[in-house]
Amino acid sequence: MRTPLADAAIKALAIVASLSLSACGAKNIRPNSGMQLQGDSAVLLLGMTPNWRIQMFRTHVEDDGTIASPSQLQSVEINTFPDNGYVIVKVKPTAASERISVEAVFPGMIPYMPCEDSRKPTFVLQAGKVNYVGDLDFTIVDGTPHYSSTSNPEKAQQFLTTYYPQYVSAFESHPMAQLNAHKGRCGNVTFPLVIPIYR
Repeated sequence: MRTPLADAAIKALAIVASLSLSACGAKNIRPNSGMQLQGDSAVLLLGMTPNWRIQMFRTHVEDDGTIASPSQLQSVEINTFPDNGYVIVKVKPTAASERISVEAVFPGMIPYMPCEDSRKPTFVLQAGKVNYVGDLDFTIVDGTPHYSSTSNPEKAQQFLTTYYPQYVSAFESHPMAQLNAHKGRCGNVTFPLVIPIYR
């Protein structure tokens, strides 16, 4: 049985671990930067509210169609906040069996992660394209983050026209897929505060 002191120490470690991840992962492309899209790279464009930090990992689709959870030693692929309502980052395109999946959101200091059997937003990214994958709207229900997804390609194109006109010609819409999590970190003693994003 864990003591209150042990619980406090574990929670402190969880906070330190989450903060240590904040320096890793791709950040948003700056609006005034030049064109950064080549044939061996891709841009992910995701509408998102509210202005929470979001972390995504490169994951694999299992034979049963579920999405694998990243290992605790795996590097964060994307780690940023929405800017003007959108996440726009340059990363490597996904291979046939890969997805970019949402693995944590931060309403505050503590990450909220999906549990086993919850459904994760996942994205396919084609090389040389600005891959608009839809919009995620997060809300807090009974202390737990939940999300809904929508798609508005016209609004996303207008965002590019306003802030990233150099990328408009590479715009394509590739709707997200919500896949069941193969395994989840929820309940793991290392991260005692994580709870489902969606059930």
